[in-house]
Amino acid sequence: MAHGFKVGDRVRRKGDVGYGTIEFINGPGTHCDIRYILGVTQSLYITEIELEEPGVWEVWRQDDHGNKVRIQWKLSEFDAKNLKNMLEARGHKQMYWYERSNESHPRY
Repeated sequence: MAHGFKVGDRVRRKGDVGYGTIEFINGPGTHCDIRYILGVTQSLYITEIELEEPGVWEVWRQDDHGNKVRIQWKLSEFDAKNLKNMLEARGHKQMYWYERSNESHPRY
């Protein structure tokens, strides 16, 4: 385990949006190979990456009457954004957005 990372962890390059999975960490633990969706692999320094945040994002919907409903929670930012985009692509009138979880919201 290098700097707290291990093979199989979901990580991203600091500041990037997309996450990948660590497939290999070199012996000294200074470099790793990350496989992204579509099979793209990138080799990075361990100091360039960060772990995926645990599910701290949620997706919301607002209908024509102004009612706001939380649709999904405990998502990664990447998954929340993808769900929002998928729902918008359906062409319904509702407005969708994702935001960082806030425990002051009521649970539905």
